[in-house]
Amino acid sequence: MTNIGERISEARRVASISATDLAKRLGKTSSTVSQYESGRIKVGIDTLIQISEICRADLYWLLTGKGKKVVAENDLIDEELVSLSNEHSDKIDVDVLVKIKKEVEGIYKAQIEDLKKQLLKAEEEKNRFINIVEKFVSVKHKVAGSMAAVVREINLLSSGPVTMQRNFVV
Repeated sequence: MTNIGERISEARRVASISATDLAKRLGKTSSTVSQYESGRIKVGIDTLIQISEICRADLYWLLTGKGKKVVAENDLIDEELVSLSNEHSDKIDVDVLVKIKKEVEGIYKAQIEDLKKQLLKAEEEKNRFINIVEKFVSVKHKVAGSMAAVVREINLLSSGPVTMQRNFVV
């Protein structure tokens, strides 16, 4: 399975866009795009959305590697509308086609917003989990320190040495 950087690179190649051109369109350096593609730096969701739009790559595919690579969104829809209206100008109501185009764009925008919300929620869950683990480790160290103090006190008060076994499971 490919990683997100490899999918960005593939989307760029499929769209016949050079790394330099993509960098310019993103307002980034070529080096940054290269680092995204190699996986040396992580891509923010806003940048990933821009890459999706520029390369006409499906955002879900860029994120997961699942589904279709290319979406027939804005530019492709516009091309189809122009083509249809030129071929059948006497039969097609352009206003209806524009309305359909806007509805399709709205669907994609809603999907993008939903993906953003899911990513933010996943990030929040990850941070909550990390916080819980850090608290657990802190409590574990405090308990281990307290146990050592109790053993020292017992040793001072008892006739023979008492040892503490460290069988903590994380």
